[in-house]
Amino acid sequence: MNAYGGLAQDFSDHVVTQGFFTAGDRVLVGVSGGVDSLTLLHLLRFAPGLPSIELVVGHLDHRMRSESAADALWVRGWASAWGIECILGQSGIRASSEDQARRARYTFFDRERQALGARWVVTAHHADDQAETILFRILRGTGLHGLEGIPEKRAPGILRPLLPFTRDRLSRYASAAGIQPRVDPSNDDPRFARNVLRNEI
Repeated sequence: MNAYGGLAQDFSDHVVTQGFFTAGDRVLVGVSGGVDSLTLLHLLRFAPGLPSIELVVGHLDHRMRSESAADALWVRGWASAWGIECILGQSGIRASSEDQARRARYTFFDRERQALGARWVVTAHHADDQAETILFRILRGTGLHGLEGIPEKRAPGILRPLLPFTRDRLSRYASAAGIQPRVDPSNDDPRFARNVLRNEI
């Protein structure tokens, strides 16, 4: 089976086995416009054998880059092409750090999840993110709890169904599916510790 069909089936099997969704669930999908989140959205929309769920895309413009408004339009274009409702938000203040941006993003997601009556906010964290998180915590200093890494589910209503799958599999799937992601140059900025772990270690 090719990269496209192989991941689609494995993802569907994982989601169904874990019982993440039931028919009729409304789900808010966090989409940045990068390869990981667009692949997640495509899988939720098109992977075979999934329960019939209502997808809504959520995207927050953190205003950290001059291109961020174009990122939002890019995300809305993909959602429209795949027949999915899209909610765009914008931070009231320009985020000055990755941590500030993350907190603003999850505040936005939870607010919209509650407004929609959605069961989950689904994010595109994957196996490589898991490895990076554990290594980052080891280098920073952590107890046993920190070594548990990223949970697949956490309150309030956060679900990460891609954690068993590697970035390489997602990238090959995206290429096979013709998904063209937005490239965020900040992902290569060595000022951010996670980028050093991801790109060099």
